Amino acid sequence: MTVVQALEEIRQNKAVVIIKIHSSRCNHCFALDYIPNLSIGDEITVENYWNTLTYKVIDKQIHKKDESADCYITEGRDLLTLITCVSNGRGGFDRFYLISERK
Repeated sequence: MTVVQALEEIRQNKAVVIIKIHSSRCNHCFALDYIPNLSIGDEITVENYWNTLTYKVIDKQIHKKDESADCYITEGRDLLTLITCVSNGRGGFDRFYLISERK
């Protein structure tokens, strides 16, 4: 399935979308480092070729890198999960999950 086909599937149907992006320095800003600062109830906007999708943050979780966390794959729910790395305070990194549901 191409990216365009996947976006069309999301536009037409309820879907679970998981985006995992490495948190790293890029052009003097940290990609996705702002995600842990979002709060329950905040909105996330995703634009695709056809429209703008708006999601509401419903949960925040931190998991160890070797844990395969529940990404809220629930039939009938239209969810977006953003995953990035956060410091564990001991020189390593955990995974931060931000789960949101389409409005």
